[in-house]
Amino acid sequence: MIRNFLLTRNGRIEAKEIDTDTGRVKLYQINDGLSNCGINFPFSEYETTAADMGYISVADMIKELKKRNQLGKEVPHDKQVANEISSILQLAKFRHENGWNLADIPEKLQKHYGLSKEYVDKIIRYITNHNIERHIIKVYTDGGDILTTEINGSPADIEKYYTEKIEFIA
Repeated sequence: MIRNFLLTRNGRIEAKEIDTDTGRVKLYQINDGLSNCGINFPFSEYETTAADMGYISVADMIKELKKRNQLGKEVPHDKQVANEISSILQLAKFRHENGWNLADIPEKLQKHYGLSKEYVDKIIRYITNHNIERHIIKVYTDGGDILTTEINGSPADIEKYYTEKIEFIA
């Protein structure tokens, strides 16, 4: 299971993504968009393990970090990933509108979020050429059906639209 924690400190958001099965830990920052471009995108990613951080186990690490107030608020993994992808797409739009190179955005979407090159090209094209943000979600209906679909909108807009339980895939 992957757990995400966000801690606001000194005007920044410190993020931790912890895989409780493998012990992998991703430490990164989330931009304070209010102080510059208006977009809260992730940056400065560093991957390590609980063992490399000196902990006996992932559970021990989480317990110790909680005790020292180093974790912050836990957020659902699928929502955090969707929000990060959304912010990276907004950054792509910002760079495109200002005549800047997209730089590492396609690579980041592929490497950090496991998206295919074809899908990354598609969602970047939609946001930069048409101002349309796309996400893939699973919809769990009351009747027990599970539908996987692509939909336009930000994660917040998508959540407002569906009354059923949804899970963000990308």
